[in-house]
Amino acid sequence: MCLLLSLFAVFDALLSKDAGSSIRISRWWIFAGIPVNYLDVNLLFTLLLWGSGFRTFVFASSSMEPRLNAGDKFMADQRFYHHRSPDRGDLVMFRSRGYVTVKRVIAVGGDTIDSKDGVIYLSGQVQYERFIQDKFEKGGEPELDTFGPVEIPRGKFLVMGDNRDLSLDSRSSDVGLIDATAIVGRPIYGYHV
Repeated sequence: MCLLLSLFAVFDALLSKDAGSSIRISRWWIFAGIPVNYLDVNLLFTLLLWGSGFRTFVFASSSMEPRLNAGDKFMADQRFYHHRSPDRGDLVMFRSRGYVTVKRVIAVGGDTIDSKDGVIYLSGQVQYERFIQDKFEKGGEPELDTFGPVEIPRGKFLVMGDNRDLSLDSRSSDVGLIDATAIVGRPIYGYHV
């Protein structure tokens, strides 16, 4: 809408004749005005999106399939968790070992979690996770399928990928539990390019 109003103003200014003016403006300014207005509007909206905390990212792994595939882009709100804490089941972006990735929060501070043959137990209750994808048979990867019990301290989160068989997540000592300060945003939606 803003682009249309801006283009209307350019056309109106260039095509209207002022009775008291003898200066004639070249019509080539119309052709110059269109791309200049387009660039102005794009720059304005890009700066507004960045200033409000929204950015696009490229997902580089298969750990969140089928929700996010390798090479997918997604829009993220980097301010979403500034004044609230993630809940179980939320997708979070976090910084780990120098890169930003996306995983799902499985357990929050105060929870006790364990897994036996790929079945997750949260405080003794079986968790039915409709969003997970297993590429291999449950129990086939003992180091990934069986762990715990782990008590999650306050301010920490246990995160896992939806593609559990191919996810480097909190089950690994390389990642471990995620500190609240490592969480940098919330993915809002993803799209294929």
